[in-house]
Amino acid sequence: MNLIIFNNSIFGILCAAIFIFLLPFIKSKYLWVKSLSILLSFSVLCILILSNSRSGWLGAFVGAIYLIFFLAKKYWIFKRKRIAFFLALVSFLFLLTILSKYKSDSTKGRLHIYHLSLKLLRENWLHGIGFQKFRVEFNEQQAAYFSNRSLDDNISLLADNTFYAFNDTLQWIIETGIVGFLILVLFFAFLLRRVILLKKTTQTNCFLQSSISTLICLCTASMFSYPMQVIPIQALVLICVGIIIFFPLTSSSKVESVINALVKFGFIFLSIYFIINSIKAIKRKSDVKKAFELSLIGKKSEALRKYEKVLSRYEGKGDVMLLYAEQLYYTNRLREALVILNQAKKYYVDNKLYTLKATIEAELGLFKEAERDFLHSIYMVPNRMTSRFELMNFYLNAGDSIKARNWAKSIVEMPIKVPSFRTELMLKETKKIYY
Repeated sequence: MNLIIFNNSIFGILCAAIFIFLLPFIKSKYLWVKSLSILLSFSVLCILILSNSRSGWLGAFVGAIYLIFFLAKKYWIFKRKRIAFFLALVSFLFLLTILSKYKSDSTKGRLHIYHLSLKLLRENWLHGIGFQKFRVEFNEQQAAYFSNRSLDDNISLLADNTFYAFNDTLQWIIETGIVGFLILVLFFAFLLRRVILLKKTTQTNCFLQSSISTLICLCTASMFSYPMQVIPIQALVLICVGIIIFFPLTSSSKVESVINALVKFGFIFLSIYFIINSIKAIKRKSDVKKAFELSLIGKKSEALRKYEKVLSRYEGKGDVMLLYAEQLYYTNRLREALVILNQAKKYYVDNKLYTLKATIEAELGLFKEAERDFLHSIYMVPNRMTSRFELMNFYLNAGDSIKARNWAKSIVEMPIKVPSFRTELMLKETKKIYY
């Protein structure tokens, strides 16, 4: 779970959800509620537009369409449900096409992610890869993919460290397999039936309509991004689902009463689990930040103790293990760092992990292992000049001038996506070797 929203797109999705949640209150019979809703809705809408979040816009569009169908059903066009649905679908597809062209490189990057994600699904559809293991398996899959392709084609330049499938449903099924898929289907079937029954008996409750439309908004956005992986949005989803589940409704049978009771119990258990985990995430994030700050000011021993304390409390946090291994490397505890990195690979994988692992192996004299891991880092994220530069230096230090020159050629000829002082410096050093 992510503690904070560090991405404009995800922040835009949250704004879209809040905007949709506020809309039904505009029709409130209380003037102060109506006025406040209009003011807040307009403010959040402006932020949504500025966020440049395509997934947020799509979610807001579908959520708003649902509310228009509900709130404006007295008008002629909405009485003709098939015509209205057809127009809404065409409008959505048109908006989707426009937004996909709006950031074409980002769209190509996501199509690449979907392509590899579907490959993971085909290979693991029965049992899944394991809960929260996508952040391990995808980057490994990407490394295997680019090991047999050009490192400088358009897709290679768009690839990056990827920890989400940019489709929360797809990621859930990849991780949990057929069992997770069935759980998802049963839950949505229950929720849909309850919504239909509630709409028959309760037509005007603002909180109910807000909850339904907000879930529709977030489900739409989650088809193209990863909002369900972020704590603030997870909390909003729980609130909306809770309102729907606990909204008064008379059960028609004893079986239905039992099912409702079990779902409510499960929801309460899940909410408690979410609160406990969120508190832990906040504490862990704070502790890791303190450890990182200690390392920046040169207090290496204190930083190490802080990382060790964090890891003793929170098992299986590969990103924290990577930071800890990095600190061990800076204190020349190379073999300990290598052990930690090998453990971290079970929970978290990115090209930085493999680069650090290769650097340590080179210093320990494990040249075959270092070469393998340097190459793996490059294949994992081909657009990183740093990875190629470090492999070139590795070959230079090993006395292999032919391979060093080959990678120098690769660096000189690689397209630069985002120029920087660092890339200019590496290019300058590389040209001394190549020319």
